[in-house]
Amino acid sequence: ALHPIRALLAAIDAGDGDDFAEMCDGRPQARLAANRAERIRNGVISAEREPAFDDNRPLAQWELVEAESHLQRIGASSAQPDGVWDRTDETALMSFQRDAGLPQNTQITRTALTALRTRPTPQKENRRASVTGRWNGAYGYDDGRPPVAFQLTLQDQDGVLRGRSDEPQTFGSRTSANMLFADWEGKVSEDGLLAFVKTYDGTGGQTHSIRYTGRQVGKDRIEGRWSINARTNGYFYLSR
Repeated sequence: ALHPIRALLAAIDAGDGDDFAEMCDGRPQARLAANRAERIRNGVISAEREPAFDDNRPLAQWELVEAESHLQRIGASSAQPDGVWDRTDETALMSFQRDAGLPQNTQITRTALTALRTRPTPQKENRRASVTGRWNGAYGYDDGRPPVAFQLTLQDQDGVLRGRSDEPQTFGSRTSANMLFADWEGKVSEDGLLAFVKTYDGTGGQTHSIRYTGRQVGKDRIEGRWSINARTNGYFYLSR
């Protein structure tokens, strides 16, 4: 198999734009490799032998872009890589060095770049609390009618939500229990945004669905809006 750099050179020399684009595929590391391939093709550096390691030798611009990309990847920087080493990059580098237990300085060296290359990508933290459990809440109408209290039991399986609610019967054909029941299905994002569809189970002749959207406010409260159509809508809240 061809060395990756030689494969890029072959694609460039053959003028095969599709193969070249597929190799790059928009990935920062592939773009850096393509940059290096162009430098080899133009005789700036050799493909056969890397320059001798010298920690004092300044990094090339493509290496600065790589360092900035790694700082962004590990969460030390939110700036877009541009190959210009500035104060933002210096602060991010020192943050990385502190977390890694390395001597702190503001200048990116080859030793630091090597350490960045081997730094694992942090696992994404779950930023929200699970909404599994029993909730007490109410929904109200924008036209000023009194709110209706209800209870909702939810199961949260990796952001997929299912639940069951009960509420006093305030509409529909009268039932012996004077209660209405509904099934809930929806999702919650890692940012705590919720979207439900609440469907009455037929009790009291009610089978219609209602859309609920809301947001977690802390771990024990949810607030949002419900809607049936443009004329019938309102607010809701849940707490536990």
